[in-house]
Amino acid sequence: MSTNDAAPPATRREHLQAVLLALLCSVLFPGDALLPGRALVPHAPEVFDVYMDEAKANGSASTRTTPSAATSR
Repeated sequence: MSTNDAAPPATRREHLQAVLLALLCSVLFPGDALLPGRALVPHAPEVFDVYMDEAKANGSASTRTTPSAATSR
């Protein structure tokens, strides 16, 4: 096969298989993260760091700050 020879074009079946494989991978790779309430990063990590530092400074490091409380300030 010389460098001027092009590969034959993909068939409709090959296109369909590629699309189905991409769809399958897009669902299986994130897995449970696709379910509501199980997002990989539901809120920016910076929100939690700031409020954790404030809690430590106030002496209540065991206090858990929720994202809704963090955004209401």
